[in-house]
Amino acid sequence: MDELWTTLRDNAAWLGGVAIVLVAATLGQLLRTFVLDRLVIVLERKTASTLDEDIIRSLRRPVVLWVTLGGFYVALLVVDVGADMQELIGDILAAAFIISITLWFAEVVVRLLVAVVPARPGQASPVTGVVQNVVRIFVMLVGVVLLLGNFGISVAPMLTTLGIGGLAVALGLQETLANVFAGMQLTIARQIRVGDVLSLAEGEEMVLEDIGWRATRMRRLFTHTTVIVPNAKLAHDVITNYDLPTPEIGVLVEVGVHYESDLEKVERLACEIGREVMVQVAGGVPSHHPFARYRRFAESSIELIVHLRAVGLVESMLVRHEYIKRLAARFRAEHIVIPYPIRAINLAQERASVAGLIEPRPAD
Repeated sequence: MDELWTTLRDNAAWLGGVAIVLVAATLGQLLRTFVLDRLVIVLERKTASTLDEDIIRSLRRPVVLWVTLGGFYVALLVVDVGADMQELIGDILAAAFIISITLWFAEVVVRLLVAVVPARPGQASPVTGVVQNVVRIFVMLVGVVLLLGNFGISVAPMLTTLGIGGLAVALGLQETLANVFAGMQLTIARQIRVGDVLSLAEGEEMVLEDIGWRATRMRRLFTHTTVIVPNAKLAHDVITNYDLPTPEIGVLVEVGVHYESDLEKVERLACEIGREVMVQVAGGVPSHHPFARYRRFAESSIELIVHLRAVGLVESMLVRHEYIKRLAARFRAEHIVIPYPIRAINLAQERASVAGLIEPRPAD
């Protein structure tokens, strides 16, 4: 009779444990559906920022797991599995909880970082991929330390071993580590940012899209093809940033006029057309007052440079395009000549050379 009673009691305990786990899982689903989802709807109506809604949404999956793990822990108190097995299962449940909360917290910290660091309108977040990965790894390392501590493993000897092994790994991965640290330096220095229009040493204009672990992803400005540049090369290259200190860019237009031209009139007309372009052409800077400066006496013309301004590199091409068209038409109407290149030939000297009066130059 005692054995039957013990068997029934053990079976009842197991059934109670299973029931507790099922109730906990159901409670987690209800919490996700009727609390978190409705809270997201309320926040969407009341707040302009999407950060709080994103954090609540990120809890939808882990909250079910956490409540279920809690159910397993309570069921473990009800079911008699022995002290050693109970301790082992408790450690496993704690490890699962630590791993899940570490993964969730790493993503939340990244989202907070992206939200806190402001991005320019219409462009991606300046928090690059390398920064996001560094944050994730830091949070996960903290989680690993907690996980090892949960199993009673000392971290100090492992850190000593990793320090010795890390030296050998660093020697073998010099190029990779150089790219990693170069990417971090580029991100921290903020001399180039995601969305900036850059010109590398080769002279081609590209848009910075992301700085990753090993390489930087860029997009050609006009062909929209992707270019991958190693971080170390980018850190040592000469870079022109068209968006620093401001996106506005000076537009210099060179033009040559005939030596017989009225230079005062030429300067006045060049500035008039410039002011017209600044106001009427999309991408011009209406507050800018164009000015012209004569540069030099060239072989066939007097050269001057007209200084315009545009709101960006792409817009500067349209500003230059429209200015050249309008200036050429105005000069033609005002009978101001833009001369072709002229090269004078001394025919008398050539005849003398043929006649033998002077020695001809030896052929190269």
